[in-house]
Amino acid sequence: MPKENIDKLLRTAITERQLLEVVYHDKKRTVEPHDYGTLNGTAKLLAYQLIVGETTGRPPNWRLMNVDEIESVRVLNKTFPGGRGPFQNPHKWDQLFARVMPSPRNLRRS
Repeated sequence: MPKENIDKLLRTAITERQLLEVVYHDKKRTVEPHDYGTLNGTAKLLAYQLIVGETTGRPPNWRLMNVDEIESVRVLNKTFPGGRGPFQNPHKWDQLFARVMPSPRNLRRS
């Protein structure tokens, strides 16, 4: 899949809060895309992985993926509520292209 197409699909899915089905390291994964940018000069996607393969298999968890290693991307016709905040992102992005903002229900009140 051309890199331009992957870039466009990642940005669209984050903006629209749509789930993605990606093939990454030969495994089909269903993810909530949260951050997309460059980290140490490499394009990365920070996603909350919901499903690996045909079943959940492992518990859901955060996954940092090298965009160049994503084999295919499909935007699903299913949305998610937004950020899973409060999330202490340990990554210091060189450049952030897109980010899902926390949904109002996930924000803590002071």
